[in-house]
Amino acid sequence: MTQELLYPTTLRLRGPWLIETSQLLALDDILERFRSCDPGADGYGVESRKSLTIFLSRERELKTSSFKEALSHIASQNEVARGFEYLVRMQNTTASISLLPRKKNDQKKEDQEEQSLEVRVSPESAGTSHEIFGELRNWADTAEAPTWQQWLLQLRPLFRVGLAFPLLILLTIPFNTSPTANEYKETVKQQARTLLRDGINQQNQSQALELLLALESDYIPPGTKAERVRKPIAAYLIAVYVLGFLSFTPTLCIAIWVGKKRLRWWNGWMKFNTVTIPALLLARYFWPQMFSTLEAALRH
Repeated sequence: MTQELLYPTTLRLRGPWLIETSQLLALDDILERFRSCDPGADGYGVESRKSLTIFLSRERELKTSSFKEALSHIASQNEVARGFEYLVRMQNTTASISLLPRKKNDQKKEDQEEQSLEVRVSPESAGTSHEIFGELRNWADTAEAPTWQQWLLQLRPLFRVGLAFPLLILLTIPFNTSPTANEYKETVKQQARTLLRDGINQQNQSQALELLLALESDYIPPGTKAERVRKPIAAYLIAVYVLGFLSFTPTLCIAIWVGKKRLRWWNGWMKFNTVTIPALLLARYFWPQMFSTLEAALRH
């Protein structure tokens, strides 16, 4: 009996998928190169053919032969691609690469949260299959999102739950008529810092003692109103901004037709936040005076 070692020629990768136009055209070139080398690609037989299905909104599809042709399709210039399925059949080998749309009625969490890219080449025993699979796998690696974006997508449900808490606090602040002990203590601490910065003298000794007793006892004078207390509004706004960004990261954007502009916007948005979020967090703890000024401005 002939023995044969078979290697898998199937691959499935998780999103998010932000695929550039150049990457789509590179996929065209890979599949066309292999198809043109096939003995059945003489223009007369049906053994060799290449087809591309691009999935649109409202369950519509565009049937074409390549992304290059699809880019110039007049009737689709205002469309958004929701996925695709690229298929090449040759004399002895079949290769497909697909990014299928999410199923609205599917209860599986996997389909609800992400779209997977699948590469399939058959039969596994053919030498050409391994060559094609290697090329497609390399292409998929270049199109795959960085690991940190994949983790953001996986943790997105947790970020959305966390986003509800600072939002709820911000919504309740205008209706708060009296400060809590922690809020009032923060105001007293700020007054104490100002007093220490200006220096203790005979005129403000009694005020310093009053502030010290207030800090130790958590005492809130009767009639103190919430609007007189410097609430950490800036901290809550930063939390909403950070969690909001983490909760609404892109899952799929294919740079074809309207997707070109959307992908440029998403790439710019992601780059912007990778700079601003660390800067805000660092400033929050190493430049607190800036946030005290911001909170005072928001309070008035």
